[in-house]
Amino acid sequence: MSPYRKGAQRGYYSGSNPGTRIFLIFLSTYQNDSSGDYYKYCFMSVFHSFAYEFKIFIVTIGAWFIFMILAIINAGVRNNVYKPVVGDLAAHQISTIIFVTLILTVTYLLLRFTALELSDSEALLMGAIWLVSTIAFEFIAGHYVFGNSWEKLIADYNMLEGRIWCLVLITTFFAPYLANKLLWC
Repeated sequence: MSPYRKGAQRGYYSGSNPGTRIFLIFLSTYQNDSSGDYYKYCFMSVFHSFAYEFKIFIVTIGAWFIFMILAIINAGVRNNVYKPVVGDLAAHQISTIIFVTLILTVTYLLLRFTALELSDSEALLMGAIWLVSTIAFEFIAGHYVFGNSWEKLIADYNMLEGRIWCLVLITTFFAPYLANKLLWC
């Protein structure tokens, strides 16, 4: 078995681009295989590498759907439980802190139980996908499904008015990176 194949299973080389990865697989397999079966090892290494990348993709998309469901539940609890008691601004601040905590917790648990060892670039890419998806959902579903005005949606980004929704977006972007560092340091 080539050293690269062992590394690919652990995710050590998953940060390079696919073309470089295939070249490294072939090169390391060719140099370390004296039996002549280097094509078999090359194929298996590529298969393991792409399987790992597919696992990252599935976890990225699946986690975002979990966040979407948690955000809807969080908003429902906010509007029906503590908004009537503490008011609109305080309710938004409380639900923001709750959701930030949920994002960090779910991200940590997902990375832990899926045993993904992400490179820094993979973790930041995962966070970027979550961030873009969250903003798109916020504006598209917020306006067309939930009937919020554009002004109301944009008002949640005004930190001078006490709206701290931006903390959710910052957390969404950096959560995979932070959780990965906590898990694999």
